[in-house]
This record gives sequence, C-alpha cells and structure tokens, in this order.
Amino acid sequence: MKLTSTQIKNFKALESNQGLISIDFLFGFLLSFAFLMVFFALAYSLTIVEVVQYIAFASSRTYMSADVSAAAQKTNAQAKATNLLGAKFGGYVSQNWFHVGSGTDPIKVQAVDPSGGTEFFIGVQIPLTIHLLDFRIPFFGSTKATNSGEGFQTVISSYLIREPTEQECLSFNANRATLLININPLYGTLPNFLGAYARITDNGC
Repeated sequence: MKLTSTQIKNFKALESNQGLISIDFLFGFLLSFAFLMVFFALAYSLTIVEVVQYIAFASSRTYMSADVSAAAQKTNAQAKATNLLGAKFGGYVSQNWFHVGSGTDPIKVQAVDPSGGTEFFIGVQIPLTIHLLDFRIPFFGSTKATNSGEGFQTVISSYLIREPTEQECLSFNANRATLLININPLYGTLPNFLGAYARITDNGC
C-alpha cells in the first residue's frame, strides 16, 4: 500500500520532536515566576516588619526618657509613633499591602507591672496586618487561615524600663528624711533632724 503525500506529512509530524522544549520552557518560566513572587512578598514583608519594629523601639525609648510626669512621657511616645508612622513611613507603604494599627487606635502605649508594685516595664505595641501575604498557591490553597479577609496579623512590641519623672524625684527627695528614720530610728533622735533636713536635687534621683 502506497502512502499519499498527506499521510507521509502526518507521520513525519507525529515523529517530530520540535516544540517540546517550548512546553518545558513555559512550565519552568511560570514555576520560577511563582517562586519569585513568593520570595518577593516574604522578603518585602520582613523588611516592613523590621521597620515597624524600629518605630516601636524608637517610641518606647521616647516613653522611657525622663520628663515632668508619667503622663508627659506617654504623650511623647504617642507623638513619636504617630510622627514616624505618618510622615516617614506611610508614604512608602501601600495600604493595600500593609495596614498598621487596629481601628482608630494606631498603637497601644502601656505600662506593665509584673511584680505587683511600681510600673516596671513600659512600651509600645503596634498591630500590623500584612495583606501582601494573602495569596493562593495552586494545588496548596490559600495562605489565609479563615475566610474573614483580615489577612496575616501580628503585633510588634518593644518594652524598656522607664526612667523616674521630675515629680517622682522631687517627691522622693522631699520624703528622704522620713525614709531614713524608717530605716533606722536613731536618725530621729538627732536634734531637729526633720527641720534641719535640706533637700538637694541634682540631675537625677
């Protein structure tokens, strides 16, 4: 049986290996591009986390510094965080990728008292939502734990030991004579000890 020219061309087309490398190239390109996007999202997210961590530390350090009162220290920390998150940070971050804060309160300035006595640690907490990490991987599913749409969330914190305020220093120095008598009653036997006590406050407590 003699094959026609059309049948011969069809057999040659079936036996040809031309174009197979194009399929491998497209598959490899798409796979590489997918990994590239995942690594970019992860690297950029970690960069933003480091920036927010520094903002939390800078605000906590401002809270730590001595001032007239504890309320003034807290106000300074709030102002520092608002300034860094607003002018110097917000312009470089897309709100569609990242969201800083929770509701109307962007940060949480608080004092922690682990011993039940005075406020020992003070610091700043900054909630961070990373929408950039919300994506779906083929055959693996979505990175979201739920369908709430909130995305990946974390809280960036920084805590330091607060310095005494001016009011606390003045109050401590004013009561120093009484505290000395409480430590050793012999001080109270000195003539006019409380009346002769002179308060001298230097640049520290």
